[in-house]
Amino acid sequence: MKFKKQIQWYSAFATSYLLTHSIANADAVYVDIEPDITLDNGGEFTALDLNDDGILDFGFMNTDFTWYDYPYGDVHFQRIMVNPFPGNKVAGSSSSTLYSYFYFYPFALNEGVPINESLEFQVYWYQGMATRIYDPNIFSTATATFTQGNWYPEMLDHYLGINFKDEFGHGHYGWIRCDVKDEGRTLVIKDYAYENRVNGQLLTGDTIGDTTFVKEHVINLDSLNLVVETSANIFKDLHIYSFNKTVYIANVNLNTDTQVLILNLTGQVVYSGEIKNNNTAIQLGETPKGNYIVRIQQGDEEISKQVYIN
Repeated sequence: MKFKKQIQWYSAFATSYLLTHSIANADAVYVDIEPDITLDNGGEFTALDLNDDGILDFGFMNTDFTWYDYPYGDVHFQRIMVNPFPGNKVAGSSSSTLYSYFYFYPFALNEGVPINESLEFQVYWYQGMATRIYDPNIFSTATATFTQGNWYPEMLDHYLGINFKDEFGHGHYGWIRCDVKDEGRTLVIKDYAYENRVNGQLLTGDTIGDTTFVKEHVINLDSLNLVVETSANIFKDLHIYSFNKTVYIANVNLNTDTQVLILNLTGQVVYSGEIKNNNTAIQLGETPKGNYIVRIQQGDEEISKQVYIN
């Protein structure tokens, strides 16, 4: 079997290599939205599925409407809003009024801000990035009578801090880079990134990953030629990570038989089996903590990735 030959080669080579090499376990997923998503008219809406698991994670709205707001009467609202879908959240502040109305304001973060549990996050819908409010009786001639939101009136190349749940229910921190301009009437969504490690910190603007997370004897997969690019690109949406003695493999293309091997850094196989579901969780029980190689094979195509089992 093709695996057997490669395991023997890897085992013979790994020991001398590990004596002289150690790298950071950076593992961010970065997506450049091309073309940018632009919402510049009231009533426009878009949603993002950050990790391509078929579950929408965040929605964005550009609204323009009149609403009765007690005790003021009819009020005209123009708003740019972000809506985290259930289980997800956006970094931001909140406030309440005398009449127990709650408002939520996503932060407009600068580059280099750590996205982690230390930030305040909000889970509610209709979080206002930028809001203009008018008295509709004089709407055609007046400037806004009230404005709010950390993105108002204009913020260019700033970041939303986010945390979303993947298909296994695990949280991932990340950012979405946006523009708000035209006095809060236009939203542009440019790109985003998230840390593949469960609840691992990511800095705004970072497209590589948290390089402060360093483990001894981390193997450089690229220099060992273990990651194989394929013309069929069958691994394009594949995600592999570990958490609490379990290896998670998501978005597997099941058009052909798919095999998985998990090896330690001496080349010893600690798990071997067939993947039969698009999303698979492999529990490793009493496997010692450390770095391991997860190898996925479909026919003559294969891909390998390092994970850390804790």
